[in-house]
Amino acid sequence: MKKLFCIIILQLSVTSIFGQDTLLKTAAIKNQFIVHYYPSAHIIGDIALGFEYAGKKRFAHEISLNVKVFPSNFYSCNKGFRTDYLFKYDLVKRKRFRLSADLTMDYMNVYFNDKEVSYFIENDLMQDRELYQIIRQSERRTGFGIGAGTSVNLKIYRHFYLGGDIIFNYISYRRTIEYHERIYYNYWQPNTYPDVPSIETYSRKIVSPIFRLKLSYLL
Repeated sequence: MKKLFCIIILQLSVTSIFGQDTLLKTAAIKNQFIVHYYPSAHIIGDIALGFEYAGKKRFAHEISLNVKVFPSNFYSCNKGFRTDYLFKYDLVKRKRFRLSADLTMDYMNVYFNDKEVSYFIENDLMQDRELYQIIRQSERRTGFGIGAGTSVNLKIYRHFYLGGDIIFNYISYRRTIEYHERIYYNYWQPNTYPDVPSIETYSRKIVSPIFRLKLSYLL
């Protein structure tokens, strides 16, 4: 009886060890972690990175963040961030090629403060522009919505992939402009709009397309 009990304990121990090893190997093979870099998303952010988790089946989750870090005069809004979440289902999943259908959420909050903005009047031929006022103002643009799209990834070398996203989001968009001070005004022009100081707010629903390239690394 004692000998039989020892054999059962030994068998259970061996089964447990090999069972854990099998589970670990399965998880390592089926679960993937991917880091994305979006070179085409720098209009919104100087930092444009993402992270993706691909689960055991065909489902995956990707989140991206674009943050504006360095001030610049090239863009109307030079501070803020934008983030996207993609719930992905792989239609095609091969070793070198992957195609997925996506459900998406998008949030944007970009702005600038105390910036001198020039206003021009254009003639009918749209050839000459005449400066008629300069206003010191602040502006903020926010948007939140959901949408759908598709993503593709193609293996180019070892753990490196080249891909892209095509997404259409239905966004609740809001734009707020705060006029602080009129710095210059051409009195020959009869239009004094807008009033200074004042605040204007515009809200509407829009379809916001996202077309972006990405370089990916499989961890």
